[in-house]
Parts: sequence; structure tokens; C-alpha cells
Amino acid sequence: MIAFVPASLVGAKLAERIVDRIPQEMFRLVIAAFLLLAGLKLLLFP
Repeated sequence: MIAFVPASLVGAKLAERIVDRIPQEMFRLVIAAFLLLAGLKLLLFP
């Protein structure tokens, strides 16, 4: 359980670097597509 703390910190730092490198509009598009796919999955396969 204690191993998850450093892993989450590394993941947050990695995500911060990725978000800084892509344009804001592209980031919003990727997040919107992910949310759409997650929503469709929940509707079709409850």
C-alpha cells in the first residue's frame, strides 16, 4: 500500500510534463473523447 504514494507522485509529475507539451485545445479534445467513450461504455455495458 505504501508503494502507491510514490507511484502517484511520479504519475502526477509525468502527467504535468505531458500536459505542458500539448496545446490546450488538443488536451480538451482528448479528454472529451475519453469521457464520451467512458459514457458510451457505461450506457451499453452497465
